[in-house]
Amino acid sequence: MKHYKANAAGILTGLLMALGIAPLGSMPGYAQVTSVDEGYLLGVGDHLRLDVFNVPEYSGEFQVLADGTLNLPIVGGVSVQGMTLAQASEAVSQRYIEIIRRPYVTLSLLETRPVTVAVAGEIHRPGSYRFETQSTNLSDALQQAGGITQSANIRQIQIRRQR
Repeated sequence: MKHYKANAAGILTGLLMALGIAPLGSMPGYAQVTSVDEGYLLGVGDHLRLDVFNVPEYSGEFQVLADGTLNLPIVGGVSVQGMTLAQASEAVSQRYIEIIRRPYVTLSLLETRPVTVAVAGEIHRPGSYRFETQSTNLSDALQQAGGITQSANIRQIQIRRQR
């Protein structure tokens, strides 16, 4: 099934290009949108694409700032920290409703924020490691830290998450 989907995507891309239509991700001025779970919560460092329908001067690419806001044209800072994309779109839309009648706002995630993982204990290189993807798993972190030592007890591994 995976092969079929990949092949279909390739055929569709080829067909679009043959017709003179390029996929948005390959067009200048359009960054590739990152696919994430609907429950993904926005945080500092996430890169977003804002599209305000029929108002291109308000559209663009923005980064969630250290205070958890997006600094947007005309309306200024809009808090999006801890929100899903749908919730953030609604918050941005509510700010633009003061300026635009019935704004149609779309927020897309271009790039997720990096994740820093601290690894300690019976491993070869304890320390903090930065991962650019949200799908980081325990084995990736252990591998970056040089693996476990011979005296390590893998049944005693603990995972702690800070929010």
